[in-house]
Amino acid sequence: MKTDRLEEPATVEMHLDGGFTKLWLERARSHIDVPTEKIPRHLRSIGSRFVVVLPCVRPEEDDSVAEIRSVLQEVEVKEP
Repeated sequence: MKTDRLEEPATVEMHLDGGFTKLWLERARSHIDVPTEKIPRHLRSIGSRFVVVLPCVRPEEDDSVAEIRSVLQEVEVKEP
């Protein structure tokens, strides 16, 4: 599997059921849902802004679904 990282300015839009938070990606102009636990408590308020680091995955033939899912969970938040 080939991986890369994408750093994107993001804004907290809303909290979802099931422990997820909806973020607005400013440059990509799209939404993503990330596990709320990945966001530090003091940045979880609606309207908070920070940089989110997202994994970009290019699967290869011998990659398992479990390996791909594991990498996709590696979301990070950089404090402003």
